[in-house]
Amino acid sequence: MKDGLSLGGTFTVGAGEVVYLGHFYLDCYQQPILWRFYPEGREGFNEYLTSLKKIYPALDVEKVAFRLFQTKEFGHEYKLP
Repeated sequence: MKDGLSLGGTFTVGAGEVVYLGHFYLDCYQQPILWRFYPEGREGFNEYLTSLKKIYPALDVEKVAFRLFQTKEFGHEYKLP
């Protein structure tokens, strides 16, 4: 945080929303490096949601929004086609 703003990035989630922010991984091999990755393409995202539904059957996967954590520090901007 600097001057009340996040240096790493931001995200928004409204009341009642279910939002996919991405997968996060911390690599500590030589120094800590944070990675954000995600399924590519609508088909890849739908396959991921299908796997989630098996683990969390109550989750309404039809309402999950793909809205990645916005950052310039780790990862690139990406939107589903």
